[in-house]
Amino acid sequence: YMDTVVVRADYEDTQTLWAGLMREEVDVVAHAAYEDLESIARNDEFEIVRGFGLSFLSIAFNCRGKSLLADRRLREALSYAIDRRAIWRRLDGSKEVADSLAFPTGPFLPGSPFINPQVKSPVNDSEKCARLLDTAGWTITEGDWVRRKEGKSLELHLVMPAEFPSLKNVAAQLRKDLEEVGIK
Repeated sequence: YMDTVVVRADYEDTQTLWAGLMREEVDVVAHAAYEDLESIARNDEFEIVRGFGLSFLSIAFNCRGKSLLADRRLREALSYAIDRRAIWRRLDGSKEVADSLAFPTGPFLPGSPFINPQVKSPVNDSEKCARLLDTAGWTITEGDWVRRKEGKSLELHLVMPAEFPSLKNVAAQLRKDLEEVGIK
């Protein structure tokens, strides 16, 4: 057994954290960007153990005031536009994963008593997304690919922290998914 466990959160980014691991200042790293795993895997002194951590990736919508996302129909449409499996593959490199593990319906781990088993995570369905967007007044005119409502294009701005390079892959997948349904 261990006498002492020291938990540190003073590394400013993953690059300095990995440097600390290489200098043997750190014994365990709980999270790794996919890009970092490749170089660590080539080093025989380290063992990579894959599993589900105590974190999750989510998208927070600005629903305040005059935000386009104040419209519940638009948020629901977005939930059907996003291909969660493709995002998973971009993050992990895996092809398959159990829905209950990778696509929870909230911030709780599988098996938590706080999970409502009747609530299912939305499945990518661009046709359902398009119907919801049409119903909300966001339509595509012939010869255009961007949805518009009252002359305004449906354009969203996504901000992601730069310290996690793997999130660039997530952003690329989100852009692809949203452009497929006419969202810029």
